[in-house]
Amino acid sequence: MGKSKWDKVIELLEASPTATPEKVLKSLSVIYGKKTNQDSFYQTLRSSWPIDVVYNIYHRTGSTNKTKAMSVSLIARNWVKSQDYKLSYNTFHPGVGNDQWDLPGQEKFMKMRMFKDLSIEKHIRNCCDIWRSANGKSYRKELEKNHGQYSFTNYITKEESDALGPLSSSELN
Repeated sequence: MGKSKWDKVIELLEASPTATPEKVLKSLSVIYGKKTNQDSFYQTLRSSWPIDVVYNIYHRTGSTNKTKAMSVSLIARNWVKSQDYKLSYNTFHPGVGNDQWDLPGQEKFMKMRMFKDLSIEKHIRNCCDIWRSANGKSYRKELEKNHGQYSFTNYITKEESDALGPLSSSELN
């Protein structure tokens, strides 16, 4: 009978002077345990930023000539220099140094440390990296398929909407 598949792991842990059962269990819990914060506000902001970047580059926000052939970096540069970019960046990046989130009752968001005071060139490079990433390409396909808009799927079908009838103003509030 051969060695069990866990024998090598146990030998390594026993040979390590700093490995205690508590430390190993805690480490394994972090690696293999259930992820509890996947739907947190932080994750929502973090995953929404690339969607906004691709949308604004696709629509050439900040560029005056929307039909002229331009490089992605020039389109990104025009957007990064606009007030729209500053508002978007500040909205999606709370933290120390971001006055938009520095309000009473927002202390827990200031601890996220997502805001960084970067140079314009670094912002442009980050936006271009997002545009060229795998996620960026999938977001672009979505925009091209839906005439420049993101689709909202799995919400409600036309038949379900018709069956519900018009909403009253009290239902909208």
